[in-house]
Amino acid sequence: PADKEIVVTGASLADTERTLKNCLAGNCSPDADVRAAIAHAENQFVAGEYRAAKTTLKKAIGRNGKYRNQFPVELSYLYRASGRIAEHLGETDEYRLRLLDMRDTLRSNFPADDARVLSAQLEIADSRVKLGYPDNALDIYADVEKAALAVGQNQIATLAKLRAKQSAQIVLSDLTAAFLRDP
Repeated sequence: PADKEIVVTGASLADTERTLKNCLAGNCSPDADVRAAIAHAENQFVAGEYRAAKTTLKKAIGRNGKYRNQFPVELSYLYRASGRIAEHLGETDEYRLRLLDMRDTLRSNFPADDARVLSAQLEIADSRVKLGYPDNALDIYADVEKAALAVGQNQIATLAKLRAKQSAQIVLSDLTAAFLRDP
């Protein structure tokens, strides 16, 4: 109905910029820096300032990359965000490398069967599909499913299986289309 009010809350671009600047000026902790940088980059992205968002994240990686063992989860978020911006900008090598950084940061700080590491592997497989390597993705999905089942991570195993089925469908659709094109 027309009498219902919708309230949207959030920090403005100027607010997140100020928060990040204040954080840096006050020598904030690396995890606080990462949170402030991601928040500001998200606002820049929403405002259509894609290159500025990329720069914000790149600078944050430069400042905080050395803390990947002290703050692996936070750094993985930073690498993931940077990868997503790169993907949006069509920078496929940067996208691929940032996702590998994300996965490797988690992998070097947690056991291979940790849910965060397995989920990161799913993201790597997803990226392989997006980059045109569905066969490689299928192998990764199968490995994740097997590893997840071995440690009782049934939800991750199910996601791996579903994504593998989707990727197989993509391969099959591509083969069918190629077959139908060639007489």
